[in-house]
Amino acid sequence: MRATCAVAALSCALLFVACGTNARRKHVQGPPQQVTDTVNAFQHDLLTRDWTDLCEQVFSASARAQAGGGSCPDF
Repeated sequence: MRATCAVAALSCALLFVACGTNARRKHVQGPPQQVTDTVNAFQHDLLTRDWTDLCEQVFSASARAQAGGGSCPDF
């Protein structure tokens, strides 16, 4: 009886570990991936203080205009 319980507990533990691995997760694509990429680029540019890249690559035209337009990196 004790061995059966141990085997059952081990089997359950292995099942939980297998379900929690990344092997079954799908790679995010489309708009969710674009949002993730933009947030990562924004964070990177803030941390590295790369204001030019932030203004030219991350900001939309509207955000760039609100942040000083052509002088956005200096703003």
